Amino acid sequence: MGRVALIAVSLALLIGSAAAFTRTEKLKLTPAPVAKPKFQRHLYPNCACPEAKVRLSLLFRRPERVDVSVVDPDGAHVATLVREKHLMAGRTSFRWNGRDDAGEVVARGRYRLQIRLVGDRRTILIPTTIVVAPNASP
Repeated sequence: MGRVALIAVSLALLIGSAAAFTRTEKLKLTPAPVAKPKFQRHLYPNCACPEAKVRLSLLFRRPERVDVSVVDPDGAHVATLVREKHLMAGRTSFRWNGRDDAGEVVARGRYRLQIRLVGDRRTILIPTTIVVAPNASP
């Protein structure tokens, strides 16, 4: 490889790295599209009480088309709450009854909400957990 080709490759790599760095920094400064989770933290799906379902509330900063699901501690899909629903900007709530997609009560443990932003082609895992205790009551 000649000296000119080597310089051209080096410049291309340098420009590509600078562009990637700039894009990453811009993403860091952009507010998250989903914020301010307000969750009922404990769920008792087998009781005849208000805690047999939980309300999961989130703030969407802009209109979004979303898939919303519940995942287990390993990140495996448990239940679909919404599929490709168009939501307006503002606070939106979802409900979960502690059951998987087959209608079975899930195992005791901590679960999280996963939001897939269809248009942005990105997925956000909400850090707030929901504690499920299927065989207990409040």
